[in-house]
Amino acid sequence: MLVTRTVFALQDCFAIKFFDSLGGSRGRSIERPLGRRSLATVTVLVVLVLVIGSVTVGKMVLNANKVRNLVDDLSDDDISAESRLAAARALGDMGPAAKDAVPALINALSDSDPVVQEAAAWALEAIRSGN
Repeated sequence: MLVTRTVFALQDCFAIKFFDSLGGSRGRSIERPLGRRSLATVTVLVVLVLVIGSVTVGKMVLNANKVRNLVDDLSDDDISAESRLAAARALGDMGPAAKDAVPALINALSDSDPVVQEAAAWALEAIRSGN
């Protein structure tokens, strides 16, 4: 929630500064120097900036939830080794975006299944190297 508010506040500041640089007073005088078509173009660009920022925040939240769910799977001894293996591989596939999973992956190095141990080692390397 705080990240979302911060992004929107930054976007608002960007839009105000952008409009001010085009003609001053919070965009009210933008219509005269640019004309109606240019004003529409600028409006579309600002909307795109706002949408892209919102999508970025949404992806960050989804990645955080995905990492948390995969960490839960990796740490759960009551699920199959295949499921823990899949969780470790998925975390490795995420690369540096899964950096919050490092403690769970370190614990998985001592998993009862050697294949899960290997996958955890690979995932740690993939997170570290970004590959």
